[in-house]
Amino acid sequence: MVIPLTPAPHLLHPKYRTDIDGLRAIAVLVVVAFHAFPQWVTGGFIGVDIFFVISGFLISTILYENLAAKQFSFLTFYARRIRRIFPALILVLLTCFGVGWFVLLPDEYAQLGHHMAAGAGFVQNFVLWGEANYFDNLAETKPLLHLWSLGIEEQFYIIWPLLLWLAYRLRANLLVVTLLIGGVSFFLNIEGIKGNATATFYSPQTRFWELLAGATLAYVNLSGLRFANSPVKPQGLSRWSNGAATLGMALLILGLVLIHKKSLFPGWWALLPVLGTILILWAGPQAWLNRTVLSNRVLVWIGLISYPLYLWHWALLSFARIMESETPNEWVRLGLVLSSVGLAALTYYWLEKPIRFGKYPTAKTIALIILMSIIGYLGYNTYQRDGLGFRLPKEIVQLSEYKMGDIRDSHYSTWRRYSCFLEGGQDFASFSKCQDEANDIKKPTLLLWGDSHAASLYPGLEKNYSATFNILQRTASLCPPILGFIKSDRPNCKKLNDDILIFIKKIKPEVIVLSAWWVDYDWKSIENTIAQLKNVGVKNIYLVGPLPQWNDNLPSLVYKKFKTDPLRQVSQRMSYGLKTDYANIDNELALIARNQKIQYLSPRSVLCNEQGCLVLVGEKQKKYIVFDTTHLTLAGSQYLTSKFELK
Repeated sequence: MVIPLTPAPHLLHPKYRTDIDGLRAIAVLVVVAFHAFPQWVTGGFIGVDIFFVISGFLISTILYENLAAKQFSFLTFYARRIRRIFPALILVLLTCFGVGWFVLLPDEYAQLGHHMAAGAGFVQNFVLWGEANYFDNLAETKPLLHLWSLGIEEQFYIIWPLLLWLAYRLRANLLVVTLLIGGVSFFLNIEGIKGNATATFYSPQTRFWELLAGATLAYVNLSGLRFANSPVKPQGLSRWSNGAATLGMALLILGLVLIHKKSLFPGWWALLPVLGTILILWAGPQAWLNRTVLSNRVLVWIGLISYPLYLWHWALLSFARIMESETPNEWVRLGLVLSSVGLAALTYYWLEKPIRFGKYPTAKTIALIILMSIIGYLGYNTYQRDGLGFRLPKEIVQLSEYKMGDIRDSHYSTWRRYSCFLEGGQDFASFSKCQDEANDIKKPTLLLWGDSHAASLYPGLEKNYSATFNILQRTASLCPPILGFIKSDRPNCKKLNDDILIFIKKIKPEVIVLSAWWVDYDWKSIENTIAQLKNVGVKNIYLVGPLPQWNDNLPSLVYKKFKTDPLRQVSQRMSYGLKTDYANIDNELALIARNQKIQYLSPRSVLCNEQGCLVLVGEKQKKYIVFDTTHLTLAGSQYLTSKFELK
């Protein structure tokens, strides 16, 4: 049985509510605040969830009314979506492509092209999901990162109308269909967050429940169970309406305060912004909060430009981060936010409104589809052609046979990823796939133990010392060789290290090399590991200190330094962009090694002097020594370990 709706056949769009634009303003403002000043608004990213609920509510209201009035048209629906979404998006995509031409290295520009194509095809959430790993570029250096949410919305707009239409034709209960699909999506969200938070964040099937929460409210409203459009005068409005709006806003504020980047989100946490938004929408335009606060002219205006503001603000902040090689100061970020508001207003009044409304809707729609297709191809072609390296000076191009993706893939290979270098979900049993060198009884055994920085030493050790040692590798991402180490996003670390110690007792290696990015850990705890190794009879222990750290990907810094050099030369040694705060840790670890009577190997002493640190190595062909801020390239690993004296 289909629960009857109460449609107005002449009204195929929901009545405009200024309070919804005010709520849009709240959503975009907290997102912008989070991106520009994350230390102030730790949970600002829940603004996206507010948008999801609003979108599900408005779109489903249109769909339910049109279906009930037997006036639904797929072509009309999608044509309106195209004229709403495409104009501002096209402008931002083209602007990012133009700016990137002048400031990005080939690998960065290739990634931008990939994201352009994904943004044009509304699949950016899937691309980012695929890219997410420990060695992924910083989120702040991806100008089109924020299009992931647009991808999820558009995927919903493609799937949901079709499902509703089929359900309506089959005379199914639309409310039951909505609740059933939403319930499955919510269940997948709760289950998924336990094992793969990244997939749960970006996956449409674990996000659709937020839009379907809005869809459920739309059905309830159209069925008469609503505060919206209440005949009661404002002064006599039910206290339930005011209470719902107030409680809803309280839930949003609670989410902003309690939720942060390390929260398992969406998961259960997403209920705060979702329920809060539902209550505010359900309260209707006559609730005191809605008519007084959310219908304020300033908020309504910001709500009207919220879509282009969302598109512009992150692109500006991201390019500023890229060009400065570090987070810009607060005044610069404030200026960029204000600039994004100006650009959003211009985009809304001069581009979005003229195209969205007015004459020739069919011609506009076709033109937008063609233009978006061209932009998608342009981005994909840039990606396929490795970032159009011909844009750059020949000195930089010669170094740019280095491609970030290729270098990472090759290191994953030389580090023996998933077998000898484990990722987050793997345990000690996964080392059974690690094909260690043949056990030559004439040679002593060397065991390399640590995190990704230890793994980056392996190809160099293998080249320079395989004739001297049987080299074994037991390394894992974000797991330092610190016994008892506990990290929430690497729950296997403690057990993994315990099992490695058992393994050491069994094989009795003559030499152990301990290496990690100590800056991120309680490095003083290494003393316990050293004591345990001595207890099991390991005689030769080498402690490797932290590698030099740069405040941006090294190739980007070299390019920026090159552009400011009047002689237009690539520096082989550089202090520009070099961090120095790790130097104290290097000295402290050296002191621990002396006190523990073990050998200390300092990469800083090998690579750096008063003029700076090495950035390029090699005789005939210069190659970068690290491929990001700290991890060694193959050439860097071979060079650094050649300076060690392992016995």
